[in-house]
Amino acid sequence: MAIRVHSGGHSYEGQSYTVDGAVLEDGAPFVVIDLMSLNRVRVDAASATTWVECGATLSKVYYAGAASSVSSSSMANGSSSSLAFTAGLCSTVSVGGHISGSGFGLLLRKFMLTVDNKNVLDAEGRVLDQGAMGKDLIPVPGTVMVFTLKREGSVDAIARLVHWWPSVGPALPDEFYLSIFLMMGGSLQEDDNVTVFPELDLVEMELSEMSWVESAMQFARLSSVEELTSRVSKMKYYGTNKSDYVKQPIQRDALAEILRYLSTGPVGYNVQYGITWEAGKDDGEAGMTWLRTLYEYMALHVSYDPRATYVNYIDLDLSMEVAPATTTNASVLAVGRARNFDRLVQAKTHIDPANVFNNAQSIPPLERHD
Repeated sequence: MAIRVHSGGHSYEGQSYTVDGAVLEDGAPFVVIDLMSLNRVRVDAASATTWVECGATLSKVYYAGAASSVSSSSMANGSSSSLAFTAGLCSTVSVGGHISGSGFGLLLRKFMLTVDNKNVLDAEGRVLDQGAMGKDLIPVPGTVMVFTLKREGSVDAIARLVHWWPSVGPALPDEFYLSIFLMMGGSLQEDDNVTVFPELDLVEMELSEMSWVESAMQFARLSSVEELTSRVSKMKYYGTNKSDYVKQPIQRDALAEILRYLSTGPVGYNVQYGITWEAGKDDGEAGMTWLRTLYEYMALHVSYDPRATYVNYIDLDLSMEVAPATTTNASVLAVGRARNFDRLVQAKTHIDPANVFNNAQSIPPLERHD
């Protein structure tokens, strides 16, 4: 019988509460272990340590760390620091699913991914780590500077800006988090004289000082810090996303073509490509077709052999066939060590030899010969 473990947050493909028809016959029962109610967060500000149950959302963890900072003796004594947790931007992802693969957030460049700082307690009571964990929570300044620039321009001007951005980002101090969001609205401007971006002309009124937890609230598109404690999003729309690794800079003429394609539909593009549609409207199929067409075009400019995406940005289009129940040493050798597949198979075989926990893209264990 298939088993799924569900922490209660959102995911791209819903693999924690669905089973593919190729795994089970349609209508066959399967088990969902629902951990959503295990959602307590306890913080010891003095030791910068937190105990988090896997059903808690990331936003609840952020809120708890900030709240404990305000009430701690260090803050009362005039310290300007706060406590934060390095994890993703999406507020409604639960800790259980997030930590297993992690995701990109505001503290990524300074403190790396959650999984880079993870200790694991196995069934034998052994603590496994990378020797670099230190503390669960990390100190951040009492105030941070946030700026959001909104600029309009011609296709070529925007293409020049996006082409320039990858050379600027890596040169910034690690304290910076920088991203670009492209959204088409109104008529498409081909005239290069409409707008240029010499240095983006950042002005003081576009800068905002706030606490770190307020910045997490803003990037999660919430209206108050208190909303971080809610696991239910107030946004009334559906959406889907795809993602790629860009290994070589995308040329300006290709970026211009991408921008022209974006003008054919309501879409957001940052590190990912996404499309949304209002709840209650039957626009899902058209939206998926639009997104897949853009994704096919991007194949010329991103990772290939294989086409790759971040592990927690699950995309079932990358593996239309269901993952096999087991694999063989010959198959492991055929894939090769360059992609780390053999080490993943060995780990899976040791931890879950019966493949109890699996999904459409999970690593299979080696065949058993009892």
